[in-house]
Amino acid sequence: MKRLTDLGLRKLKPKSGKRYYVMDPTNPGFGVRVGESSTTFIYRYAMHGKKHTMTLGRYPTMKLPRARKLYRDAYEERRSSNDPLVEKRLKEKEAATAKEMTLDAVFKRYCDRWKGIKRSLPENIRTYRHDIQRRLGNRPVNEIRRTDIVELRDRISSAGNTRQSNIVVALLRAIFNEQVEREVIETNPCWQVKKTQEGAPRSLVLTMLELRKVLAMLPATGLHPVTQKVLRMLIYTGQRRAEVCTMEWSDLDLAEGLWHQPAAKNKNQRDNVTPLSDSILSILSEVPHTSGWVFPSPKNEAQHFTADAVTRAIIRKREHFQISKSWTCHDLRRSVATGMKSTLRVPQETVDRILNHTPAALIRTYNVHDYIAEQQRSITKLGSIAR
Repeated sequence: MKRLTDLGLRKLKPKSGKRYYVMDPTNPGFGVRVGESSTTFIYRYAMHGKKHTMTLGRYPTMKLPRARKLYRDAYEERRSSNDPLVEKRLKEKEAATAKEMTLDAVFKRYCDRWKGIKRSLPENIRTYRHDIQRRLGNRPVNEIRRTDIVELRDRISSAGNTRQSNIVVALLRAIFNEQVEREVIETNPCWQVKKTQEGAPRSLVLTMLELRKVLAMLPATGLHPVTQKVLRMLIYTGQRRAEVCTMEWSDLDLAEGLWHQPAAKNKNQRDNVTPLSDSILSILSEVPHTSGWVFPSPKNEAQHFTADAVTRAIIRKREHFQISKSWTCHDLRRSVATGMKSTLRVPQETVDRILNHTPAALIRTYNVHDYIAEQQRSITKLGSIAR
């Protein structure tokens, strides 16, 4: 009997009513099982007095060199006193488990491990929910590739948030490193994914006249009504996109004219209270109470409108505003802060309170004034820019 070759395998013919085996004399236990409808590579061995037959794969879907490699791996397992059939079943079970292990499930384990230990965990959670979950959350971790990471990084960066794109990659790299350590996956898909070159921080500012023009041109842009309301809120409040998009009716005290932002929704993890001007209340009065979210997604009211949707909308319709500057959604908050200080003459400490910037440690210790009245006057001034 000769060593198995591809030519010899092609010449094997099925026998009616029965199957037969052709073994390779140069590789103990390695051979093929020829049936009426298929030819299958096998490895025969004995362990603890019992004979076993391990299926390696079907020919010609599996090529002979691949079958020989699987045979050699199984043969070495047998020589190490391990049952290769048991090892194969374990690997199949691990592969099935890895396929069921989505990024959402993996991130939950990551949070459970670092809860109470990692100070940046709340920000990690916010980053994951805002930038990662919708794109990759339901994907099995062993199916996420480097191209998926690069595409996500470039999508965030092209929306004008280069720094955030690097934060997202760093978080994903940490998450996947743990899965490599636990042998859930073999390699980290973030390996060799480079940082986006950040360059100098953006400094583009729209003047108060230009902000007024943005508000005036909104109805003619064709943007979705929810997008228009969110943009008006961004200008009238000076808050971050994510904070406006995740606003819930339960956060609002309309009788007192206050918006309570819990720490879990804020970038700096501090409770914040924003007074509501007449302009803001007018926007809220236009919104129907069809969801717990003030600005629900037009596609699914159980979910909130996303900050990325606002960013993409501005980029898509920017020319309709007839402003020569290449502005983005990220520039609105800076423009509002600058306009309050330079045009409306709002004191810097009040601007910082409106923006929910964290005061210096010494100021936090000795100045516990809430600045609500000062914020109310300033936000009311801000609401007058459209008039």
